[in-house]
Amino acid sequence: MSTRSHTTITNPTGGWSPARPMDRGRRFVLAVTLLAGLFMTAAGVAALLAPSWFADAAGFPRHTHFVHDAGAFQLGIGVTLLLAVAWRDGLALALAGFLVANTTHALNHAVDLDLGGRSTDPWGLAALSLLTAAALIMRLGQLGWVVGEVTTATIPALAPFVRQKTVLVTTYRQDGRPVSTPVSLAVDGDHAYLRSFEQAGKTRRLRHNPRVEVAPSPARGQPTGPGIQATAGRLEGADSRRAARLLAAKHRWLHGVLVPLTHRLGRAKTGKTVHFQLTPLDPGQVHPNARLLEAFYQAQAAFYAGGDDTTVLRGRMTDDIVWHVPGRSPIAGHYHGHQEVLGYFVARRAHAKATFRVRPGAILADDERALQLAEGQLERDGQLQTWQTVGVFRIADGKIAECWLVPFDQYLFDELWS
Repeated sequence: MSTRSHTTITNPTGGWSPARPMDRGRRFVLAVTLLAGLFMTAAGVAALLAPSWFADAAGFPRHTHFVHDAGAFQLGIGVTLLLAVAWRDGLALALAGFLVANTTHALNHAVDLDLGGRSTDPWGLAALSLLTAAALIMRLGQLGWVVGEVTTATIPALAPFVRQKTVLVTTYRQDGRPVSTPVSLAVDGDHAYLRSFEQAGKTRRLRHNPRVEVAPSPARGQPTGPGIQATAGRLEGADSRRAARLLAAKHRWLHGVLVPLTHRLGRAKTGKTVHFQLTPLDPGQVHPNARLLEAFYQAQAAFYAGGDDTTVLRGRMTDDIVWHVPGRSPIAGHYHGHQEVLGYFVARRAHAKATFRVRPGAILADDERALQLAEGQLERDGQLQTWQTVGVFRIADGKIAECWLVPFDQYLFDELWS
């Protein structure tokens, strides 16, 4: 399986130019927003905790409840201003600010019942806060839980990743074995950008093989949708700083504060921060038989996870499919036809109690054959067990006609499936 030398990009192409540093006007706007937000938040807290002092300071007659309410609304305005520094969605901002103000308002009515009002007021306001919280959660879900600034994708392959909070990036060791890591990603135009550090395994693997696969996933790293193939090039200088700004704009706290701080504190051990530009491969650059295996493994993964639909699996195999499994385990043997092969899949799923997963790796394909590296996983006695295999496929008329499963460690394979 061929690899290519590590690529460094110092002046990448693609129709864009490096973003300019933050100008004075923008800094002024952010400074005023922060100042106003802090002032309103402080005034709101003062009105809530010390209403008599607040009324005297403002020069108005004392009225505890109305001062409390003024504090609630000032607090809501202050929180909205502070969130506006990081959040870019107006509707989410409005809902969050109103939620803080209205919830504080409801608490005021509960605390100040001895001063007046109706006993139903706190409950009515609390119900409105619950509805607002539900709407805010729904809105954040619509945004992919990304409240920072995102740019647009100019190619369809990257469109699903614009608001994706976490992606699973698969890189390949020198022997071709895949290693998947959940990371943050920022998209701009026809490229995507990710961050790592000098001594990371991912950085070393990309130095030897720039080919990657990117798939949407939650933070725990289980893919939730189809992936794309891409090549990664390391960025330097102004291009690296631009990638850092894109990540910080999308993930304000994570990549604007936490990750840079962590990298700085651990630099003596991990090395400097590095950034990579991902360039999706044109579908025409991927052999049709490689796409066949990708579709087959996606359908197989859904089946092993507990799905019952075998339509896609059947559609990717010829009627006279033959599947060869070596060794002395109960699943070893030669399976012929859809019924026996699918029965073999069912046996593997049952043996692993639906914990069996396959993580596909690199694919080498031509018009008649395909080679698929993969990592298998299952849980036994509460422990995650892994092994590596190679699948050698014979392709006929755009379908899998025969497969030879070749484990790297036959003894381990037999033990895990016995």
